[in-house]
Amino acid sequence: MPNLGSELLSAIEARSSETVINESGRPISGAELASRIAQLSDVFTHSKVQRLGLFMGNSADWIAADIACLISGVVVIPVPHFFSDEQKNHILKDAEIQWLFSSANSSDPWLSGLPNISRTKVLKASEIHQLKTSSVFASVNMPRGTSKITYTSGSTGAPKGVCLSADLLHDTTTSLHGVLADFPIERHLSVMPYSTLLENLAGIYVALLSAATIFTQSNERLGLLPSLNIDGQRFAQTFNELQPNSLIVSPQLLELICELKSLSLLNTTDLKFVAVGGASCAVSLLESASSMGLPVYQGYGLSECGSVVSLSSMQSNVLGKVGKVLPHLRVDIGASGELIVKGNNLGRYLKSTGGFPRQIATGDIGNLDEQGVLSIAGRSKNLMVLASGRNVSPEWVESELLQQPQIKQCVVYGDGLDSLQALIVASHQEIDWAKVDQAVERANSSLPKFAQVSQWEFVDTFTADKKQVTSTGKLIRSQILVDYVYSKKIRDNASSAL
Repeated sequence: MPNLGSELLSAIEARSSETVINESGRPISGAELASRIAQLSDVFTHSKVQRLGLFMGNSADWIAADIACLISGVVVIPVPHFFSDEQKNHILKDAEIQWLFSSANSSDPWLSGLPNISRTKVLKASEIHQLKTSSVFASVNMPRGTSKITYTSGSTGAPKGVCLSADLLHDTTTSLHGVLADFPIERHLSVMPYSTLLENLAGIYVALLSAATIFTQSNERLGLLPSLNIDGQRFAQTFNELQPNSLIVSPQLLELICELKSLSLLNTTDLKFVAVGGASCAVSLLESASSMGLPVYQGYGLSECGSVVSLSSMQSNVLGKVGKVLPHLRVDIGASGELIVKGNNLGRYLKSTGGFPRQIATGDIGNLDEQGVLSIAGRSKNLMVLASGRNVSPEWVESELLQQPQIKQCVVYGDGLDSLQALIVASHQEIDWAKVDQAVERANSSLPKFAQVSQWEFVDTFTADKKQVTSTGKLIRSQILVDYVYSKKIRDNASSAL
């Protein structure tokens, strides 16, 4: 039976004298990484660890602990740094985490406030915490064979845990490895957090199996700020120094890369593959990247399917589409246009009933062309039906609006209305109405008449504090519409009744 942990360890040991990880300038050989994995495997086995929370920034020790869990049969639960303290506490309680692995020199106030039974230093710069808990392992309702629980921020304050089997992790990694085999990747720069499943699988597992060197850098060196913003100058400096062949980025980071490239601040000569995902990406942004010679490839996926369902390749890179479905999966199109993903041992939400499902209704609308290339129109639950009967996906229109530098955030609505309307957050406070209106008109010019925005208004920045976006930056539409649209209608109706 295939074992991903063993395969990764073999790939690491085969490069015992080579650099497999560059950690902020420090080379780590295959022999050193294998030694760390072995030490942690022994610690986990001796301590009878069954579920391990993994709470640290991108580092070689993060990678070692993750692979040690795969080898030792420990269920690993990455705890994202970017989650709020409330969300982190929810993960500890929801997954009933008994052990937590972290950096020894961490000054994180959330970490220092945990109820430790013991705190033991392992390796040189990490430690393992035994947490006070009254639960027992058997009480956690997760399918047999669960190897990893990944938490998604979702559209509510409480993150949702998705149980992933060892088989699904192996199959997804193997498929991605095959798709990326044509790309000459020797140096991969990890920009996304390792707690993000896509970076975990493609940026660590696939890179190791491909004999690439993983460049893991501190957030400071990458210019990644706590506010989710990016210091472009610092990012460019580190990027130019390392000259990576591959990256995994969000649309926001791709936009920054295009801007830096247009200013001749970024040397992308060695860049061979840039995967963009995590949110809808405007075709105009992809066109801009392509015109600059950036090797951008879109993908599509969701946590329940191992993060990746489809990925563009050299043979299937169609602008605005998300590539062919990975070999271990199948996608059917439901009657309403909803994508149905089928495969063995797909992910299941923690504490839901049953084993691993064999098919998942994604809630996304899309289609497959004659060549089997997938395209995504938007979320079925967000689909708007105008008074004319036209169906419009808000993500489509929003992606075009967000390509205008004057617009920082936006939400489009129009269900039951004659035309679309938008709530717009300007890129900076000093910008005037006329410039934003011109930006809306430019976006409209790339859309058919029925999908154009006829009215818009300025609103304040959408924030997680106001429960308008998730911790990863995804819009919580229902709350935004309550705050700015439905509440306004209620006030207007109340005023007219007086």
